[in-house]
Amino acid sequence: MLLNILNIDVVEVAEASSCAEALRAIQSEEFQAELRAVREAHLLDYTRVTRLKSGILKMIFDSWSRRPESAEWRGFESFRRVVPESFERNCLFLALREHFAAQTPPLADWRDWPADFKNLTRRPCTNSPVMRMSG
Repeated sequence: MLLNILNIDVVEVAEASSCAEALRAIQSEEFQAELRAVREAHLLDYTRVTRLKSGILKMIFDSWSRRPESAEWRGFESFRRVVPESFERNCLFLALREHFAAQTPPLADWRDWPADFKNLTRRPCTNSPVMRMSG
C-alpha cells in the first residue's frame, strides 16, 4: 500500500506534533481563503489540495528534522526502516516528479523525464542534486 498525501489530515498532524510554524500557516488568512475556495469549488481540484497539504507537511517535516532527538523524528526514522522498498521507490518517484514539474510543467509526466530517471530499478545519477535530495 502506498501513501497518498490527500488522505492525510494535516491539521491533525500539525496539532499532534505541536508544529507552531505549520499551525500558524494553517490559521493564516491566505491558507484559510485557499481552503475555503477549494471546499466551495464544484469539482475537487487535486492540484490545489496537494499544494495546500504538501506545504504544511513540508513545514512539519522540517521542524522534525531540526530536532533529530525528538519522538516525532525517531518515529519517522522507525517508519522508514520498516516500509517496503516499493514505498521508498514511490516516494522517490513523487520527489522526482515534483522536481521535474517545478522546472518544466510538462515534465510532470515521467515519460518525458531524462532517460536516466525513467527506470528506477537502477540508481540513476546518484551524484545529481535530485538524488542527494531524495536519498
